[in-house]
Amino acid sequence: MSKQIEWTVKGFIIGAFIDYALQLFFRLIFGILRTSIWFIVFPLIAYLYIYHEVSYWWNNLAERDAIYDSFQKDRVSLINPHAVITADGIRFIEFDVANGANARIYRVSATCTYEPEELRYEEYKLARIYTEHAYAEHIAPGETKRVRLPLVPDGYLWQAKSDELVNLRCDPRLEYERDDLFQGNMKKWRLSSQMEAHISHEIVPVSRYGESVYLNLTGTLKNNSAETINLVTVLCETTNMFGFTDTFTKYFDNLELKSGEVFPVKGRVTKLTGKPTAVLCRLERMEKVQP
Repeated sequence: MSKQIEWTVKGFIIGAFIDYALQLFFRLIFGILRTSIWFIVFPLIAYLYIYHEVSYWWNNLAERDAIYDSFQKDRVSLINPHAVITADGIRFIEFDVANGANARIYRVSATCTYEPEELRYEEYKLARIYTEHAYAEHIAPGETKRVRLPLVPDGYLWQAKSDELVNLRCDPRLEYERDDLFQGNMKKWRLSSQMEAHISHEIVPVSRYGESVYLNLTGTLKNNSAETINLVTVLCETTNMFGFTDTFTKYFDNLELKSGEVFPVKGRVTKLTGKPTAVLCRLERMEKVQP
């Protein structure tokens, strides 16, 4: 049974229940429903209303949901993985992140498997390793970037004498920009996809002494929608030298950004105790002026 037929049947059943409830209500209050015509009229009214709502969902919201589900995660791959050995064993891994998907990706990390020498006589020979943090920056569709990330400490890796790991394979974990999925007329379903955002960051020393720095925003935001925007939220993620990630939010409120206008995205986000190893600032959300 197709979804449309299923919802049509459901609409008729729900309409019948509504009809029965309405008849009880009028009989109790007015005592006027005596003819069988109401057994037809009320279900028909309820059915037409519910069918209209279901049709709207089917033709519109289902289309929007299909776009959300269209991200091609299987087209993002980590190729040419290679372990990096140090005096303390293998502590890093390098790989090429190849983005063949239909949206920008960011916060890319990896789960890898290999066959340690210590398990060569075991029935289950695979060991699993993870990157300690993610590569924060955007990787555009069609772009490939060589990335080096630290690994979560692992006993087998500490004892490794060579950087050649047997049957090393890596799979990505990532986030992606949902705005990129909405193209052409489909942008109507996501307001933020109608914004032309060019957002970057600056790292500015607090003083000549010490390691503290300011994280500042810079860039522009153009409103290509027909709406007037009154709130813009920018999210910044920083990764420190120990691999820990912190998230900071910058709000630009009380705006009146009309259609076609450009807003300069500037301001201080936060003060950091040290220079981060990676930073990504991106447009998170926005709100339009309510009528």
